[in-house]
Amino acid sequence: MNKFVQFTDASTSHEIFVSVPHIIAVTPTSADRTQTWIHTADPQNPTYTIDENVDTVMQKLRG
Repeated sequence: MNKFVQFTDASTSHEIFVSVPHIIAVTPTSADRTQTWIHTADPQNPTYTIDENVDTVMQKLRG
């Protein structure tokens, strides 16, 4: 089963749906952790910048 989680892309402000099984890593963009990079196995969209802190992103992915 393929689970998708909704986020808002920081660069475009568009809502995106990320396929959880395709996620390789989730990392903060900087020390203040206000934005998050989601790295995926999707060759067309390998990295998304999310305008949420890494802890919030991880909670959504677990949920």
